[in-house]
This record gives sequence, structure tokens and C-alpha cells, in this order.
Amino acid sequence: MENDDWELLDRQVLGVIRLTLTKNIAHNVAEAKTTAEMMSIMSDMHEKPSASNKVHLMKKLFYLKMGEGASVVTYINEFNTIISQLTSVEINFDDEVRALILLAYVPNSRESMRAVVSNSVGK
Repeated sequence: MENDDWELLDRQVLGVIRLTLTKNIAHNVAEAKTTAEMMSIMSDMHEKPSASNKVHLMKKLFYLKMGEGASVVTYINEFNTIISQLTSVEINFDDEVRALILLAYVPNSRESMRAVVSNSVGK
């Protein structure tokens, strides 16, 4: 494709994206001349970790409980997803703290698993 073709395509894409935006978002990106510039502006607006987002993720972490008879793999996957989201907003836990949080919400019926893991983490 020629450079002129790319510029035309970019303007068309920019127009289509603008049509899908709410008024308050469209207002913030009205000055954008390219799709890349628009995406950069929107990224800056929405990717900054807000206090409410951090609180929401922390609540998700501390309310995550492994139900009786629930899959350990599913529980660990959900836990790791939340930990990754927290890391992306610059909240980090060292390995020992992660293990302790993970074990704190394992049901009592899995006490033997908790004991085995607790003993190996404490060393």
C-alpha cells in the first residue's frame, strides 16, 4: 500500500472509532489526528491505576474463597489472575505473602493440604 492509502485508511478507522465513543470520551480525543494518537490518549486516560481500582482489586483478592469441593486449579487460577491485575497497578506481594493469602482462604476440609504447604513455605 502507498503512504496515501494508509493515511486514508487511518482517517476512515479514526472516524469509525469516534462513532462508537461516548460523548465524554469523544470530547477528550477530539483533537487526535491519527488512530495511534487517539489510542494513546485513551490509554493514558484509562490505564492509570486509580485508588478505587486498587481497592476493588484488593477486595476481589481478599473475598476470593475456595468453596467446599471446588477445584484447587480453578481457585489458584483465579488467585493468580487477581495477583497479575494487582501487579499491573503496581501493588506487589512477595512469594511468602502470596502463599499465606492463598492458604488463608482454603476451606477447613482441605486442612491437610494447608498444613503441607504451610510447612514447606515456612522453611
